[in-house]
Order: sequence, then structure tokens, then C-alpha cells
Amino acid sequence: MLRRLAAFLLALLALSPAASAFTSAQEELSIAYSAGGTPTMVATGAIFLDGSVSHGLVLSGGAGTSFDRIPDLQVMDRTAATPRPIQHRGASLELVSGGLLWSFRGGATAELATSEAYAIAVALPQAPLPTESGQRPAGFLLASENITGTARWSGGEALLVPIDAVVTLRDASGQPIPGWNTRRVNAGASATDDPDSLDVGFTATGAFTARVRTTFLGGATGAAEGMRLVLGPAEEDRYAETSAIFLSASRALSADAPQENPLDALGAVSGLLNGAIVLVPGAGGAQAPQTVLLASTFGGSEFPLGPFNLIRGDDLELAWTSTQMTITGSPTVALGRDGFGVIEPARVGIFPILSLLLWAIAIGAVIVFFVMRPPKGNSAFPLRMLSLGVYVLALVVTFLFWDRSFGQTFGTSAVQVLRDHGFGSDSLRTAGILLLLELVPWGIAALLFALPVRIAAGVGLRYLGRGKSFKGVATIAGLAALALFGPTYALWCFNLVWSRVAAAMPAMG
Repeated sequence: MLRRLAAFLLALLALSPAASAFTSAQEELSIAYSAGGTPTMVATGAIFLDGSVSHGLVLSGGAGTSFDRIPDLQVMDRTAATPRPIQHRGASLELVSGGLLWSFRGGATAELATSEAYAIAVALPQAPLPTESGQRPAGFLLASENITGTARWSGGEALLVPIDAVVTLRDASGQPIPGWNTRRVNAGASATDDPDSLDVGFTATGAFTARVRTTFLGGATGAAEGMRLVLGPAEEDRYAETSAIFLSASRALSADAPQENPLDALGAVSGLLNGAIVLVPGAGGAQAPQTVLLASTFGGSEFPLGPFNLIRGDDLELAWTSTQMTITGSPTVALGRDGFGVIEPARVGIFPILSLLLWAIAIGAVIVFFVMRPPKGNSAFPLRMLSLGVYVLALVVTFLFWDRSFGQTFGTSAVQVLRDHGFGSDSLRTAGILLLLELVPWGIAALLFALPVRIAAGVGLRYLGRGKSFKGVATIAGLAALALFGPTYALWCFNLVWSRVAAAMPAMG
């Protein structure tokens, strides 16, 4: 019997990831904001970005970006003896190193497309740089170790300003233009400088294509049509490397950027962010526009947003139009003001019907125990020790199963943090916080499901005539019930606690 119970629990640990994950609703989510009142959102994981980009766009990251066969390229070189625009037909501009500011004029728009295996993207209530008119509509900033993509202009005029860069100009035949072969220009400049005050700038007119290779890019989306960002979990977590790039991008765009990377504090739980959007309404500083939420639904019902919201899934999409910005998808985790989006169990009051049935069986077993006393039996010490040993093994297996279930849902867990980051003070602190979060639903599920099964099994085993020898076996039966039913109700158990805490907060304040 003991061997069969142990084998059963070990089999539970080997179940498929989908079977072991904490159960969530996974309904259709839809959140919409006014284009002029979006919050700050951070998206991390595998990212596909495409659509039309208007206004300013900043690139940085060295060799590889080129603007091919521009119909009309005018060069303004203010270091020349007689500064005047020089026109080239069919010329190409290559960025060898440094950055480049794209400034859209006269209705110019670029069709942008890039796909990154791992990136950090921030949807901003204001673009990182002002537009030609001086306004700052909603924007985005994308950072990755190697962004590759394309940008296509269908017409209009674009001002291309090198930022502390090395550039090469080639004529229509592909040969370097004299004086423009790997030339360093605008040394020491920043993206916030007035383009007209810099030594060199380029004006491109007509339809042409850019091949983008960089480490970060950012732009304004407030006037874009059909701009979207598709997010999912990345196969490899590159958070530490990418967050460092993101800090460099922030410094390039703003003199007020922090010297220390605020994203470093989340490194230990980067798995939680992989494939997730963190949404913070109202963030963005005193000068940011007021957040305007148009709608928020999950599974067709209202989904109230709170001061911190986490949405994690395989098919999340952020999309911008000229009037609104939306988040859609079927998330595996959706955390809002009232807790997680879950499938509500059939219950009476706050008690699930399954728990009531198990407790009815447990109470019935206790009544039978007092009405039909089991035969007295001698407690065999070796059997008790064996039972205790299997119980300890079952407890470890059940916890590992529970921890993995938490990790399957949230992308990280206490055990995974210690395995990936060692036993340093930071990882121990992070693992402790995650362990506390794991044990909240564990404790409630143990009361709802494990304890009644343990009571009923304990009574039943007393009729074998071995006294309390199988006390450990009864506890193993309770652990089996916890492993079987707990993941299904875990997020609901968390919401049960969260609703009580949230209700007490006004009184506590």
C-alpha cells in the first residue's frame, strides 16, 4: 500500500505542464484606452512589432542599418566652406555606428516590421521625443540585443539626423560618395538636441526602404493606424542583458534617466515577466496625460483594473490607432483589482461543493468511528517509521509538484529562483516572497481538501487493526488530495484571501 501511494504521487509530478498548472479562466480579455490617455505598460518576451509609425523614431546600435536607393536625398553639411543642400538621386545612407533620428514631415509615414526572440518593450503615455509640431502623443520604446527588421516609406519627407555617428553615403551605382566613406558626424550630439543646430542632416523624399539593425528603437504611435505589438513567452530568458540595453536607450533619450537600472530589481523574477505585460495606470510622471480607460472586460464581464496589473499569456496583442490603444488576448494569468481572473467553482457561500462533499465524508467517518469502534490494535513501531518515511517523501514530492504548478502558471517559482540564481541574499529574499505566495493557496486548499481526506482515511485505516501505525499513510492520502484538487482551486483560494485583505484596507487606513 505504501509503495503504491508513493508511486502515485511521483506519477503526479511527471504529469504534463498543462495538467499541473494552476487553473485560470483563460477567457478573452479586452482593455481599451483613449489614444491621448494611455498608461505605462512594460511587455517582456518574444515580440513581433509592425504597423505604420508617424512622427519621430530613434535608432541606435551600430552597423547594419541602411536606407536604400532614396529617390531624392539632400545633404546639409554645415561644416562645408559654403553650407548648402546638395542633392543626390538614388543614393543610399548606411549607419556604421551611433544613432539616427528619424523625423517625419509633411505626412510622411514608415511601415515598420520587426520580430525579436527576446525583447523589452514599453508602451508610453508620451513618445520619447516630441513630434515636428512639438507634441508628444503616445509612444513606445523597444530594446533587444539585436533588433532586425524593415521600414518602408511610401512618400513624404523624412529628416534623418545622425547622433554621434559614423555614416557612409553611396551613389546610385553603389560606390561611396567622395568625403562620405565612414565619416564621423555630429560627434557628442544627443537625440534631444535641436536637429537644425547640428552639423550634418539628411532630408529624404519619395518611396524607399530601410533595413534596420539596432539594439533599441522608439517612436510615436498616437497618429498611427494599425500599429501592433504581439507578445508571447520567449524560449530563452535574456532579461539581464536586455534591461542593460534598455537603460542605455533611456539615457540616450533623456537627461533625467536614472544612473542605476530600476529594472535590475526584477531580475530574480524575470521568468514571471516572460510573456507578460505589467500595466500601471496613472504612471508616467506629473506631465503625462490623464489616463482614460474606455473599457475593460474579461470573458465578457467587467475586469476592474487596480494600481498594479499583470497579464501573462501566449497571444497578447497591443494595438494603436488614431483614437485608441487596446490590449487583447486569452491570458493564462490576468491579475486586476479584484485578484486573478478564474473560473468560479460551484459553491455554497464561500465553500466549494467539492470541499463540502469531502468534509461530509470526513464527518460521516468520524460518526462511524464513535458508533462502530474499530478493533484495538497494537501499534507496530517499524510500520510507523516506514509510514513516517513515506509521508516525508510524499510531502517533498507534493511540494515540488505544487511549486512546479506555480511555475507553469507564472513562469517562475521559489525552487526555480534558487536553482537559477543560487543561494545569495537577493535570490533567497525573492524565493522567500514567492514561497509565501505559493503557501497562501496551499494552506487554504489543505483545509478545504487535504484535511477532510486525511480524517476520512485515518478513520478507515484504523479498521485494519494496526492502531495508529498508518497515521502517516492517512496524511499521505491528504497530500494526494491536495495535489489532485489544489491546482484547480489555487488562484481562487488566493482571491479568497485577497478579497478579505482588500476589504480590510480602508479600515486599516
